Amino acid sequence: CLHDRIEVYSSYQNENIKGIPLGIFCGMLTPPPIFSVNHQLAIVFKSDRSVAGSGFFASFETIDDTFECDHTFTASSGIIFFNGTNSANPECDYHINIEQGHKILLSINSINMPCFKGSLKIRNGIDLQSPGFSLLGPDSDICDGRFFSGELRSHSNRVFLQLKHGRSDSAASR
Repeated sequence: CLHDRIEVYSSYQNENIKGIPLGIFCGMLTPPPIFSVNHQLAIVFKSDRSVAGSGFFASFETIDDTFECDHTFTASSGIIFFNGTNSANPECDYHINIEQGHKILLSINSINMPCFKGSLKIRNGIDLQSPGFSLLGPDSDICDGRFFSGELRSHSNRVFLQLKHGRSDSAASR
């Protein structure tokens, strides 16, 4: 990433005036989906021009702004909070993608979801096909009956979480 990279921001006027950073990407791995925080997104290509490569390809589409479930986190720390009583989406994907050369320490602070209503799958990589965390068992998922109290350390700079839940007034998912 020192030589050639893609930087994504919520807005961009110049090197000194730019919005919220949404990610820095380089190499051959496809970045996770990136969702804008408002009605715009800026993609900045930076290169030292030392090597001519094949470049990059990106596509975009508009989505309903009430679709609150898929997020990409690129900050060095943060909190993911989900309240199932307010969500109509039965499946939510969360991507944690930090700077290369770093790993992720993930702590599950609490979960309130009966296993028959759903679970949180956690993968050590970019998507659901990535390897799980051995501390979580063969399915690498958690719910009330399979709660994990502790910390998970990633093998790389990416972690994928998928929450599947059934909305119910009597059994809130959190």
